[in-house]
Amino acid sequence: MKQLTTLFLAAVAVAFLVAANAPVKPAKNATSTVEAAVGGKPMATLNGKRNTTMHKREVMNAKALRVIGCGPKMKVSEFKFSYVEPGSKGKAVITLTSENGLFTSKMRKKIGELPAGSILYFEGIKIKAPEGEPRKVDGFKITLA
Repeated sequence: MKQLTTLFLAAVAVAFLVAANAPVKPAKNATSTVEAAVGGKPMATLNGKRNTTMHKREVMNAKALRVIGCGPKMKVSEFKFSYVEPGSKGKAVITLTSENGLFTSKMRKKIGELPAGSILYFEGIKIKAPEGEPRKVDGFKITLA
């Protein structure tokens, strides 16, 4: 009986290993669900990035700052966008303001004109939940590649 049990367990183990290593064909119309923890310190981002280098095209394709690390209904309600005017040797800092979290046409135009290596500063960022008061979150910078 003991040998029969051992033989049965060995057969089950072999069947499991064969099944685990079998190739899997993806379904044509498959869907997947990703669950993520909600909560933590809210942060404003640009395409999910902060304090990094991004290609100008990627920055231009972003329409707004987004909030991560908190409830899904949090949105950027306003922010300030600053940059150093090229050729001013760091003396002319220009600041533009968005009052709804979206890039303004002036911001988009200026980003398109700035050379690689320019640093974009996002500061004075306020976020708001549908039922709450706006609150400030930390700013960040993006260097254009």
